[in-house]
Amino acid sequence: MFFIDPDTCTACDSCIDACPCDAISVVDGHHVIDPELCVECGACYDACEYGSIFEADMSELESIPKKDI
Repeated sequence: MFFIDPDTCTACDSCIDACPCDAISVVDGHHVIDPELCVECGACYDACEYGSIFEADMSELESIPKKDI
């Protein structure tokens, strides 16, 4: 599963333009990937010039403390 780091995302929309499944949208001012629509093709990852998109398993993310955004 791919995720977007809101701390490094510049909101340039290159990931939105690259996604063939329209799985990326802006929610509350942050770019997010809809796991129901994402086919994990990596087009968004390749398009992001800032390294803001990363791939991780849900189990890896559950160990990361949440923060308010």
